[in-house]
Amino acid sequence: MLSKYHLPRWIIYIILVGSGAASFYYIPTLFGIDFLIGSFLTFLLYRLFGFRVALIHSIIFAYATFYIWGHIYGSTAMLLEFLTVVFLYKKFRQSLIMADMIYWLLFGIPFIFLTYFYLLDLSLIDSLIVALKDTVNGVVNILLANLLLFTISYFLLKKHRQKVYLEDIIFHTILIFFLIPSLALLLFEMSSDSADMQRQIQSDSQEGYEEAQNQLNIWLNEVTTVLSSQGNFIYSADRFENDDYLGMLTEAVWGAEEVVLLDNAMNVVASYPENRKHTMDMSDYPELNPDQARYSPFYYDEADEPYVIVTVPLSKSDENADEESLYFAASIDMNEWRQLYSNDHTTVFDQTGKQMNEIVDADDNQFYQSIQRTFAQGNNEELSFLWMPSDEGTKISNWKNATYVTMGVNEYAPWTVTSTISTSPYHMGLFTQHLYRLIFISFILALSIFLSTVITKKILRPIRELELITKNLPERVRNNQTITWPKTRLIDIQLLIINFRRMTNKLGDAFDEVSDQKSRLAQLAKYDPLTNLQNRLGIEESYLAYIEDGSSLSAAFMDLDHFKDINDTLGHGIGDQVLTEVANRLKKVSPEGATPGRLGGDEFIVLLPETNEEKLRKFGERVLKAFEAPVIIEGHTIHLTPSIGLAPVPAQGNDFKTLVQHADTAMYESKRNGKNQATVFGN
Repeated sequence: MLSKYHLPRWIIYIILVGSGAASFYYIPTLFGIDFLIGSFLTFLLYRLFGFRVALIHSIIFAYATFYIWGHIYGSTAMLLEFLTVVFLYKKFRQSLIMADMIYWLLFGIPFIFLTYFYLLDLSLIDSLIVALKDTVNGVVNILLANLLLFTISYFLLKKHRQKVYLEDIIFHTILIFFLIPSLALLLFEMSSDSADMQRQIQSDSQEGYEEAQNQLNIWLNEVTTVLSSQGNFIYSADRFENDDYLGMLTEAVWGAEEVVLLDNAMNVVASYPENRKHTMDMSDYPELNPDQARYSPFYYDEADEPYVIVTVPLSKSDENADEESLYFAASIDMNEWRQLYSNDHTTVFDQTGKQMNEIVDADDNQFYQSIQRTFAQGNNEELSFLWMPSDEGTKISNWKNATYVTMGVNEYAPWTVTSTISTSPYHMGLFTQHLYRLIFISFILALSIFLSTVITKKILRPIRELELITKNLPERVRNNQTITWPKTRLIDIQLLIINFRRMTNKLGDAFDEVSDQKSRLAQLAKYDPLTNLQNRLGIEESYLAYIEDGSSLSAAFMDLDHFKDINDTLGHGIGDQVLTEVANRLKKVSPEGATPGRLGGDEFIVLLPETNEEKLRKFGERVLKAFEAPVIIEGHTIHLTPSIGLAPVPAQGNDFKTLVQHADTAMYESKRNGKNQATVFGN
């Protein structure tokens, strides 16, 4: 972790605050299906600065999740994700990605599904979508955190460049190759489908709105035209006082129930029927206008059926041009129009904001309140917007129960036509499609991790075996241990194994050569290279071996008489051959178990185990007899005579030095007595 780089605490605080603020950012695709980046920052901070800093950020991210989604269940899942993954990562040395997959499979998916399905009352498909989306979101965030961490530590902080495992590089490379394009495609398709679906809803709403406007225009034109034409006929024929003709007028105008003839002062000149109910209160009449028909707001009768009052100016003839203008006012039953032309998706609001279809309690209807607020803005242009309830608990529920609204003022009446399309019928198809996509991306995710693991193991298995084999390789070669080399079809690793095998063979040859050299060195250290007899060091070690075995030991010390004359007259080459011959004769006469040796120059010694004084004397005699025959070398006949000193052990000495001194003393006694004889020490 980068905390070992001793960053100032205030810099860590700035990073923590910045990443905490970034946790409130998310990538929206559908309503409620948002991809969060908070866990990406949490695990990045964990790898950079340790557990405590990451825990603080995880708590901030949990609050951000609550702020974005409006409930605590997602926040709980995200906080538990961090704690569980860190536990698995530290306790069992799992990789962060594998630990996250374990969390989501064993806990995250069941927890999200159950809370959304049972506690938040989402559908099965909606709950599955959220659970799968959160799983993909979590794993991808950790993958991105590892990738960014590698980039930071390897490329940006070169002074503190960390070692990188080949396994991590292969694993993450394969995951990135499979997962990132699939996720990008998923996000694109989800966003694209969401936009297409909203355009489709908008188009359907617009189509319903235009159809409702056309139907309303047809009806208004029909009412206005028939009322005006029939009214002018009655007016011109001076038959407006005849109830039969007024009754005919109510039958001629579709939906008309009552008609009233008014003057400019809104005085009733004539009316039908006598027991009028809807056209009694003059305050309910729309303003009279000599140029066009006017329509009142919606009223409701005792049965809560809607009706309106329309005033139509009558045309004056040339004969009564100077007379006061008259108007026909008629109460029109809107229920007829509603039943024939309206549907569940369209309605009409009057100039006061009342709804034609039904009487609505504004205090209990959020949608009606929203329409009323929009209507109160006094915008005469066509409006289109998506309305969502605010108390459904989740963004998915809000979108599922949302309504797309297209509304605008009618050109012939001061009413607002509203077309509403519920998103619920579109929701199922859209979310089912995205469930299949999330299942596919989850399959890609699982397949990517599986392939990454398999391929990584396939590539690294021979490398790891090679690592174990080459560990303490010199010792294994020196000890002649059997080495089984790994097999692989990967050419590069095959070449590496071949090189190691060749190196091992050369190393084995080198060890054999060293062993031979050591043997030769040991031979040179303990043996005389000329005569191949043990030298002083070898003889001393043999002496110690005899003593350790508890053997009684004697020694015969021999020196050649006048050997210096041979070297001086015949040369050292002849002298060396003479010494070799002396050694051969000495070995021939030495009994089994005896150890002959050369102490240096022309001085020889024989260690005789288990030998008493009598045997010692007989050995001396055999040596003297062995040299009676001359030595013939390169045509030179050389007569040799030895002087021999015999010293038994331990009576005359208890160590090698003493033994040699005694034998040497006895040898010099032989020389003083005339040479060519053997003398026992002390006699």
